[in-house]
Amino acid sequence: SDLFEACRKAPDHGASTIPAMTRRLQGSLLRLTRDRWGCRVMQAAMEDAAPDFQQAFANELQGKALKLCQHLHANFVLQKYVELVPASSAGFLLEELTPHAMEVAVHV
Repeated sequence: SDLFEACRKAPDHGASTIPAMTRRLQGSLLRLTRDRWGCRVMQAAMEDAAPDFQQAFANELQGKALKLCQHLHANFVLQKYVELVPASSAGFLLEELTPHAMEVAVHV
């Protein structure tokens, strides 16, 4: 998060740095999502990243939504994802979580 804040304060407001950083995160998104500090990086990345980064996250996330929403750190990243992306992009979460609605609701 501090890293993304430093990019925002750059002369170009991170216009060149943030996309490069988000490209480097791809392939490690699930690992970071589950990490105590990585989840914070992921939340900051979600706010600043281009839609292609959000789509890359969705691609890595598919099939794992239930486990991630129950995870101590990953659930915050999922909440940020749902908050920021268009509903049409988060539809797969609904499909994955609907059969487990009671289990997910109790986890709160």
